[in-house]
Formats: sequence, structure tokens, C-alpha cells
Amino acid sequence: MDKATKTYMLRMFITSSAYAASIFGINAYANGHDLSMPIALGLIILPLGFGLGMIVSIILFMLSRDEVQQRYITEAALWTLGLFGFGSFTYGFVQDVIQLPDLPTSWILPMLILIWSGACFFTKARYA
Repeated sequence: MDKATKTYMLRMFITSSAYAASIFGINAYANGHDLSMPIALGLIILPLGFGLGMIVSIILFMLSRDEVQQRYITEAALWTLGLFGFGSFTYGFVQDVIQLPDLPTSWILPMLILIWSGACFFTKARYA
């Protein structure tokens, strides 16, 4: 594993762990306290910063790669866009017909990153 990949993995581990911990921590804290609007908004900003950190980590990682690696990373992003978009589109149609639970939108970014990571694995195998 090269240095850029190790740096990426460390950045993603830190930011995604901090994102998850902040989401669960804020929800646990908010359930036990009556928060004023300014405090609630202040707490909400914390996980947003970690989510932005995940995006920056991905972009920096991609920019550190050569053209072939950038190609499979981009192809994986397109597959992710298509699969996630079609999946949410389909869920919306089904939800209109039968009563399905609403999905929390705070999990969209982590799910996109998770799907993209899996898609990278498959697209990289095609170029190897």
C-alpha cells in the first residue's frame, strides 16, 4: 500500500468514525435534553464538517492517482451515482404504492461512500 493510500485510509477512518460518533452522540444527548434552536443548530454543524472531510479525502486521494487509477475511480463514481440514484428512485415509487418507512437522509452520504468503495473494488479489477 503506497503512502497516498495509507493517508487516504487514515483520513477516511478518522472522518467517518467522527461522523458516526457525532451523529449518535448528538442524538443521544438531544433525546435527554430540551435544546434551544441555536444549540441544536450548532450541534448539527459538527457532523456536517466531518461529512465534508470525507468528500475532501476522496477528492485528494483521486488527485494523487495516475490517469488509469483516476479512470476506475471515476467509473466507480458513475456506477454509484446510477445505482444509488436508481435505488432511491425505485424506493420512492414503491413507497408511493405501499407504506414503507421513510429513510433518514443523514445516511445518504455515508451510503454513497460505502457503495462507491465497493464499486471501486470491482472497477479496479477490470483494469488490473
